[in-house]
Amino acid sequence: MKHLKSIILIILIILFTTSFIILSIPHKFTLSDSEYEYSYDVIDYDKLSELIDNKESFIVYTYNPYCSLPIRCDEIFKPVHEELGIRLYGIPYGEIRKTSIAKRIQYAPSVLLYKKGKLVTFLDPTKEEHKDTFQDQKLYKEWLTKYINTK
Repeated sequence: MKHLKSIILIILIILFTTSFIILSIPHKFTLSDSEYEYSYDVIDYDKLSELIDNKESFIVYTYNPYCSLPIRCDEIFKPVHEELGIRLYGIPYGEIRKTSIAKRIQYAPSVLLYKKGKLVTFLDPTKEEHKDTFQDQKLYKEWLTKYINTK
């Protein structure tokens, strides 16, 4: 009986660990059809709210007009989006501060990925593993295509 309990416990641990690993792997998603054509469009709070309310899947770059990085982030992001044929919305950080996600997105720059109107993930300037991504097209493309299906 003790042997059977041990086997069941081991099986449960394996199942739990496997499910945790599977859930932690990012699942790619497809953007809304209209997003698979490159453009860079600066938007405001109202347009962002409209995209969210319409349950669109899209990408938003939040920026601070007074960026102090050696290379402006839009100079890194725009060529990647143009190469992939994916729209990129730009929004001043001040507009993000009006939204419900302001507590999660505390600094700019950042890139926000929305799936059906819900924030899925974002490039966080406070995370050490994201810092180089803001200044390297290859790293940004790798990060982006880890989450987004390209056509």
